[in-house]
Amino acid sequence: MQPWSIAVLEILAATSAAYAQPKVEGSAARICADPHGQAPPPAYTAIAAKVGAEIVPLAAPVTATPLESCRVLLMQLPSQEIKADEREAIIGFVNAGGSLLVAFDEERRAPLEPTRVNDLIAAFRMELTPDTEDLHNAGAVAQ
Repeated sequence: MQPWSIAVLEILAATSAAYAQPKVEGSAARICADPHGQAPPPAYTAIAAKVGAEIVPLAAPVTATPLESCRVLLMQLPSQEIKADEREAIIGFVNAGGSLLVAFDEERRAPLEPTRVNDLIAAFRMELTPDTEDLHNAGAVAQ
């Protein structure tokens, strides 16, 4: 696991836990793991616990009801298509104040089109693009 992925999750979990109390009094804030890709590595559980959160796997298909108890939806390397009704539920979740973290690899390792992830994040005026040309630059990449 990449150190940056742990840092991203820790920052997101800490931020989410800090700004919003769990929806059920006395329970941990929930980070829901999306079923379209890889399960979160075991190290994420310990990181989430440090900030008073728990990671809970969601069942497919993703609907609005289980998302109601989540603070964060973690989509780690989606590899299956995110269907239109699932996209609507996720968009509604984010619009209602939930957080979405989508982690992807390079296009050659994790193709974007089969997942339709861009159809999901387009609702937030974002788009993932194909890989950029490998510049073989030992320093910073600038163009």
